[in-house]
Amino acid sequence: MLFLHPRTSKLTRAQGTLVDDHEIQKVKNQQMAEDFERLESKLKLMTQLLSYDALGEWDNINKFSDRIQAVTAADLRRVARKYFKTENSNVLLYYTSGQRPDGTEKPASEGDQQ
Repeated sequence: MLFLHPRTSKLTRAQGTLVDDHEIQKVKNQQMAEDFERLESKLKLMTQLLSYDALGEWDNINKFSDRIQAVTAADLRRVARKYFKTENSNVLLYYTSGQRPDGTEKPASEGDQQ
């Protein structure tokens, strides 16, 4: 059984359209701010170095930000087309105890009976 989810349309849109340059710049700015924050203390710096070392090369700490800053809208679309495919995706549907599987709310009289 195949379930279509509203998120599927967002994946399709990411494959076909270029992301606005303003949106890309917002993400890049956020990433730069987070990089700076990670270097505020010796403990945070050590943690970052250990993380990069565990991923293969500790000196990538000096290259990562430049790589992120170099990402373009065309890069994002290319990656979306390569990886954002229906056959590569999973959708988890989570219902609270007050919901039916179709997403509607259960009346209080219909409470969980165990």
